[in-house]
Amino acid sequence: SLLIGMDSGARHLAASLKIPTLTLIPEDKVSTWQFYLESDKHFFISGKRNARNPANQFLDMIEVDAVFNKVKEIVEL
Repeated sequence: SLLIGMDSGARHLAASLKIPTLTLIPEDKVSTWQFYLESDKHFFISGKRNARNPANQFLDMIEVDAVFNKVKEIVEL
């Protein structure tokens, strides 16, 4: 019903099969990789890079609650 993941081949395959997607992506890559439309049920959540600790990956900056709430919104629970 929904693919949750990074920008990957799986995301593109899901989009081609008209399966809704929720993509977790770095904030600085959104403009490059946001070519699927929300009107077609392709959403994203971006994570900011941690300036004080650049070793932290952007996924560390995405709150679990934000993902959970977006999933509920997408699947209309």
